[in-house]
Amino acid sequence: MDDTSHNTRPAFWESKVIGIKKLWLATIAGLLLLISGITTLAVVLSSNTHSTDETVNSTTTYAKIQNISQEVTWGGNNMRNKVYHNSGLNKSFVSSDKFGRRANIILPLSYDINSTDSIYTQPLVYTVNNTEYVLVMTTGNNAYVIDGLGGSVVAAENFGIPHRILEDPVFQAAQRAKDGANYQGVCLDIADYVGIVGTAVVDLNSTTAYFFSIAVEAPPNQFNRTMWFHAVDALSLKERSGFPVSIAPTSENNPTLKFDPQLTYQRPALLLHNGIVYGAFGGHCDLDQGWSGWFIGVDPRTGRVTTSWSTQGQAVFANGGGAIWMSGAGPAVDEDGNIYITTGTGLNPSFDGFYDTSYFTANATANVIPTILNEAFVKLQISANGSAKPVDYFLPSQFRTYDYQDFDFGAGGPLILPENFTGPSGQRLAIAIDKPGRILVMDRDNLGGFNRGPSSSSGDECISMFDLGRYVNTTQQIYVGYFNTPTIWSGEKDSYLYVSVKTSNLFALRWNAATWSFEVAGQSDMTFSPRTAQMNSIPGMPVVTESSDGSGGALVWVTDVFDGVYALDAQPDSEGRMKTAFHDAGFGQISRFAVPGVSQTGSGLLYVATNNGTLAVFGALDA
Repeated sequence: MDDTSHNTRPAFWESKVIGIKKLWLATIAGLLLLISGITTLAVVLSSNTHSTDETVNSTTTYAKIQNISQEVTWGGNNMRNKVYHNSGLNKSFVSSDKFGRRANIILPLSYDINSTDSIYTQPLVYTVNNTEYVLVMTTGNNAYVIDGLGGSVVAAENFGIPHRILEDPVFQAAQRAKDGANYQGVCLDIADYVGIVGTAVVDLNSTTAYFFSIAVEAPPNQFNRTMWFHAVDALSLKERSGFPVSIAPTSENNPTLKFDPQLTYQRPALLLHNGIVYGAFGGHCDLDQGWSGWFIGVDPRTGRVTTSWSTQGQAVFANGGGAIWMSGAGPAVDEDGNIYITTGTGLNPSFDGFYDTSYFTANATANVIPTILNEAFVKLQISANGSAKPVDYFLPSQFRTYDYQDFDFGAGGPLILPENFTGPSGQRLAIAIDKPGRILVMDRDNLGGFNRGPSSSSGDECISMFDLGRYVNTTQQIYVGYFNTPTIWSGEKDSYLYVSVKTSNLFALRWNAATWSFEVAGQSDMTFSPRTAQMNSIPGMPVVTESSDGSGGALVWVTDVFDGVYALDAQPDSEGRMKTAFHDAGFGQISRFAVPGVSQTGSGLLYVATNNGTLAVFGALDA
């Protein structure tokens, strides 16, 4: 099962790559720019400096930062609920004139003087020796460790030449075959360069960051790609001994299928669970025929692959599919250690884009989990030998329509609901949201399989379903795709689910414990930019911040690709409005699906990465 190649750094890693600036050269260049008076590209900081014994609170004084978690991951925890309880960011502070953008830090490394790095990863915030650091990784295979309070780049490293999709002849040919006379260039779901796209995970016990990257060889082999697994020091970014290792395993549930880095990309955030690092993988723009979804575990001590499960467990459908991408969200874990993922579109030429329903009906009738799991919500268990095994699943009864119309059930990641949310018989719950905007409340111990429900629910068995897409279409005459992992938050009286809708609003859905379902309680007083109707301009996924003692009011933060970052009152008012407490649009375009980085140690700092190679830092202006 273990096909991991324990390669040391390839030769090109140590060679000079044209266009790569070493950090010290970039620093000198930055100083020269400052001297010449070009200050708009410099780090913009308050004239005051701060000791590490200071932190922000609602009166803009600083308290000592303390470590509260030994694992730093996408969404704040492995349930992926994106609620930060000890952020130091409450409403009274954020809405005051003492809060604002403290810095816009330029990230110095670049491949191409005509373009800047895009950032699809969530900035990860962690504290070591009372200093708050931020880890930022880019599509150009560049990584940075930043002193959050001081605003300085502590370390910067490049991890190989990224793949340039735009110039890849294989992608060009596949796009032409797909578009025919309508061909207008290669799909850029991810920006021009693809290097590090999935958010890393940091283990503070060992001060190590883990991540995957795609790197190519130097010309003339610039489209020959390798998938690397890295283990680096979380402060210096230097590789741990024995790393990186290349990843190319054979599927443990389909021995005819081998992981192919020429067809496969790593989009979801990583998961660190029981000492193993897990990554999920898929294709790009549905272009590469034969791609598959993969769930791969790597032992971070040895680099050995511990599991390599594929969504294409049978070699039935030659064109493959079932990518795990989840708009960048990470696999979620419940209190029993079960892991949840969602999968996307699959293609089957034998049925003109449709699957043979009889295959899934036969499995459902026999209560057998299908070996092919496209367009599905999947529950995985890790066995004693480390291998992953699906133990439950949900497949929409209209999955053929999903495939044909690219509705993509896996456009959002799974969300595990906390214990105060239960079903009619005390069921433990999870949330899934598909691209058409249906929000499904699911029983984690009985996900629903295929076509087990009544016809009134379109054949889908779940605790409840709220069609936010239909609601928005009816009330606003807007039809858009939903690319979201929602955020859940419980206030003093009610609990809310937050979903951002492009060209529309941020919606707050109230949990109704009597019907075990969600209903619209309010929406933001701001509207996402009309330009977010563009495919590559989807708004970010919301996060919630509150004080550790619950005082000061909770806020929902969300980004707009063209219109910056917003902080809104988490509690809708009597008229159903979520009022804006803070807005800043003056620091650059933001990548779609963006999730702000938030401190969990009370520092009162928040970080937003941009699409033009900068990191905006928000916090107290006079500290």
